Amino acid sequence: MDRILCVRSGGTATRLALNLTISLFGLFYLMLAPGETWEAVRPYIPFSAKNTEKLRQRFRDVTTSTIVGTGATAAIQGFLVGLGFWLTGLPNAVFWVWSPWCSPSCPSSAAPSCGGPARSR
Repeated sequence: MDRILCVRSGGTATRLALNLTISLFGLFYLMLAPGETWEAVRPYIPFSAKNTEKLRQRFRDVTTSTIVGTGATAAIQGFLVGLGFWLTGLPNAVFWVWSPWCSPSCPSSAAPSCGGPARSR
């Protein structure tokens, strides 16, 4: 039973690594030359030219909104963590402001990492 679980976990880890590698290569070339990359990908999108252009614009809008929203959320979380640490008298409040601010894409790990100093006291 343990061996099956190990093999299954290894397959999942391999699939994750492969998907991340492909995604990062795609992102690299997309950021390197966005116009040329879009022109190369456009013929493979199964929509009309009008709808393909709408898709491109929506993708750009959603990406911009996600980046701005994530950054704003991270700044607010950082401020509130620093304020909470300062009000409760926990040490290094300024340092811990940066923890949620620097890891906004991982909210499940940012909040627990900020609470660590409070639990150790």
